[in-house]
Amino acid sequence: AFKKGDYFYFEGRKDDINDDYGHGSGVASLTSYYALNIADGASNQGKLWIASARILNEQNKLDEQLLSLVLEHVVDTFAPMGVKIFNLSVNVINRKWNEEKKRTIPRESWIARKIDKLSKEKDVVIVVSTGNIGLLDVSNYYKKGIEYPKYLLDENSRIFDPAQAALALTVGSIASTTLVSTGSDIVIAGKNYPSPFTRSGPGICKEIKPELIEGGGNYVIDSAKAVKTNIGTSIITASNSISPPIIHNCGTSFSAARVSHKLGLILNDLKELGLGEISAPLLKAFLVNSAQYPLSPDDFTALISQLGIDNINPCLNLVGYGVPDEIRATFCDDYNVVTYYQGEIKPDSVAYFDIPVPASLASAISGEKKLTITVVYHPEVQRWGLERYLGATLKWRMFRGDVSKTEVVKAMSIEDSDNAEESERPDQIKFIHGINLRSRGAIQHDMFIWSSHDEAFSANHYTLAIASFKKWSSQPIKYGIVVRLEELSRSVPIYSEFQTRIGHIQVHARV
Repeated sequence: AFKKGDYFYFEGRKDDINDDYGHGSGVASLTSYYALNIADGASNQGKLWIASARILNEQNKLDEQLLSLVLEHVVDTFAPMGVKIFNLSVNVINRKWNEEKKRTIPRESWIARKIDKLSKEKDVVIVVSTGNIGLLDVSNYYKKGIEYPKYLLDENSRIFDPAQAALALTVGSIASTTLVSTGSDIVIAGKNYPSPFTRSGPGICKEIKPELIEGGGNYVIDSAKAVKTNIGTSIITASNSISPPIIHNCGTSFSAARVSHKLGLILNDLKELGLGEISAPLLKAFLVNSAQYPLSPDDFTALISQLGIDNINPCLNLVGYGVPDEIRATFCDDYNVVTYYQGEIKPDSVAYFDIPVPASLASAISGEKKLTITVVYHPEVQRWGLERYLGATLKWRMFRGDVSKTEVVKAMSIEDSDNAEESERPDQIKFIHGINLRSRGAIQHDMFIWSSHDEAFSANHYTLAIASFKKWSSQPIKYGIVVRLEELSRSVPIYSEFQTRIGHIQVHARV
């Protein structure tokens, strides 16, 4: 139905620029503008150029058997032109990534596999949405007595293909808007809580999915348990016509678009900083490292209680690592330092990096210190199976400065245990998520927060050790690292003790 060189991918429609359904116009507007201001006298300025590829027909549909082929053609066409970020706000709605579908759908037919293959081979970032829970489905949950937010973790509320893709950035939605006119309608989700329509992970490797969240709207419910949209809880997007120029929408499609917008701004910042060629893993690492939860700690605890769970982990498959911040991603000052590295590592080897954690932190008058680490890598993925989906895996650990290099190398040379946590190692650094959870996927993010600092811990630089484990692929693995150190009391300047890049010590073959 298409040939190389076409920018619109359906036969007979190469020169047809009409957006029949309007979904593409809305997504593109938020990708370029992030938000539209319709107040009198307001000024709207797009910040990103959009290269548009039509992949759906005039009914806003596509034969799912063709989707993999179409996506491959799109990336093959645009990647050589310098396009680094691809926003795919499209899901296969009859393919939930849950236990039943994983057993019944042929393993080679998941679109997520093609997303992962293209991400690695073309070194691009593909942003995907989790998919939506429809109005009728939410209403049926309520009529069955399963109310918000408990139904969000139901097996039928799992993410739609290709949101489970291991190398994609998957985006869910939060409610960032409030009701204009209530009447008898009640807003379902509080501000910054998961949207009533967002879907939950985990991903293809049981990793945290979605990794990120953004504002995508809200639903309201009336006294008869009918669920519907409301202008006051929807997102303003561009329409597909001159009049009216804007419409109101809800959905994770628009959350994904907003994350793509921030990703594009970060890419531009990194280029202006003179980084040269920026790999897709490094770009994703900068974005994920910037993420923070918009909920207060008390509200986050309340959400976990309302979900009826006894720990944070299932909740992470709704809210990921939080909302990314394009300014925070590259921001440094005297008390906030970001360092980075990009390169390749061979399977069955260990890379070691010097991470400055100044001894002067011991003199901070009060407040916390925060170390945030994000490691992203692009391994080969299986063409058919799912059990050993990634061709190689990475695991990272952080060791304090009072641990000798000999001890570090010895610790990293021991056969790794899937149940080993940081506290069992000589570093004694207990990250929030822990190695077992963060090491499941190709986007590994964690943080360590502490109050009092012992000067002895900074006798030398801390060591970040990243071990690669061969599963079935011997190909070098492209990866990116972003490390952020914050002195939150802002009483001890630390920037001067850092270099621009993480110091690369050495790479050992695993023993």
